[in-house]
Amino acid sequence: MNNCIVVNKAEDFPFRLDDVVVITANDYLTQIEYAKQKKLKVYNLCRSYRYQALGYYVSLLAAARGHKVIPDVLTIQDTKTQAIIKLKSEEFEVLMQKALENIKTEFFNLNIYWGQTVDASLSGLGNAIFAAFPSPLLTAFFQRNGARWKLQDVDPISTRDLPDNHPEYVEKFAGSFFGHKHPKQSKKKKFKYRMAILANPAEAEAPSNPAALQQFRRAANRQGFDAEMITRDDNGRLGEFDALFIRETTQVNHHTYRMARKAEVEGLVVIDDPESIMRCSNKVYLAELLKLNGIAGPKTIVLNKELLARLGDEMALPVVLKQPDSCFSQGVVKASTPEELLKLGKNLLSKSELILAQEFLPTSYDWRIGIINGEPIFACQYFMADDHWQIMNWEKKKGKGRYGSHKTIPWQDAPAHIVNAALKSASLIGNGLYGVDVKDAGGVAYVIEVNDNPSIETRVEDQVLGAALYDKIISVFRQRLE
Repeated sequence: MNNCIVVNKAEDFPFRLDDVVVITANDYLTQIEYAKQKKLKVYNLCRSYRYQALGYYVSLLAAARGHKVIPDVLTIQDTKTQAIIKLKSEEFEVLMQKALENIKTEFFNLNIYWGQTVDASLSGLGNAIFAAFPSPLLTAFFQRNGARWKLQDVDPISTRDLPDNHPEYVEKFAGSFFGHKHPKQSKKKKFKYRMAILANPAEAEAPSNPAALQQFRRAANRQGFDAEMITRDDNGRLGEFDALFIRETTQVNHHTYRMARKAEVEGLVVIDDPESIMRCSNKVYLAELLKLNGIAGPKTIVLNKELLARLGDEMALPVVLKQPDSCFSQGVVKASTPEELLKLGKNLLSKSELILAQEFLPTSYDWRIGIINGEPIFACQYFMADDHWQIMNWEKKKGKGRYGSHKTIPWQDAPAHIVNAALKSASLIGNGLYGVDVKDAGGVAYVIEVNDNPSIETRVEDQVLGAALYDKIISVFRQRLE
């Protein structure tokens, strides 16, 4: 038994589903056989989730037992908090306005069963709400203000709250939900674990190209994982998996962070973990962390609007200005004159209260040391783009000269002071997967930044190890699960 639906009374869920058992809340809470079950997935359909009701205790004890449960206690609390409802609805704001544009009433309620809706035209919106507030049965309440709709409330419901003609849809959608979750596996291949690989097919500069993603899937299969590519729309399905591997550019104010946090709470092994995302995503934090721990880096000054005007007295031009959350060389500019400094600095400060100014250290290439679980796995030299000071020239939309060349070598052959600086820097962040950027200037290793979501692409970072690089990374997931 892997899936169980928990209800107050057996008659609350009279439907029969393959590979799903229906039990009462009292049995789940009191019978020792359920407490001892491993890898149990609990779908809480109790009549009430109010504090200290049976439904509340089902989700609470499921978490304590290591079971994967929806809704979990965090989701229950989220549905009671207007600020969180407002924040999460911003993720599907455009979808909400488009889906409801033809509804003329002031108020509208939408029932969502296992992520699906009775009106197929609203299925996209229903799935987005289910992903934000994963619960088997939900009602979303909307109010129109002029031409725009607002999500007012979201309530998890039980089968006792259904409209008269809706039980048949609950049964149909539940069958589809559990059928999708448990595809029949070939008798020749049984997998011990399930891994979700989060990627965005539309991302222009993704951390891994499609060929590398396939390499990760094959490595996962070799090591006992049934690996599935997912997108942000699969947020509500995270409980199906044992591990989440994020191969999409991460940010704190972003679905990648929220999905990492949710997966971590649900007990998945997660790379990139939310703490690493938070620490690596902000260059102000990184600069302070590296400085306080005695790690050499370019001279760095944190600027606000007042300090920008006086920067020329403290740092020689040219200087590099950075947005705190810049990535892939975006939000990073070079100012060579006082006029450029003020213009570019004011532009960056219009988006952030603080920015970084760093001394410019010209080198023909940057080192990138790949590290996972505290161990180096590759060393790559990224050369500057043609006639440019960065490894990528964002002014060129595409084509020759946009990227500099690269050279990957065994990490053991990289200069020891470069590798040691990278290892020390990564250890301050955590034990995840990192790419540490280091400049070698005058024999000194200057750490530029630690990236929590480093590029792993075919014929670049895997140039030395090949398939073994992917195996090494996936093996960390397996070791942590075991």
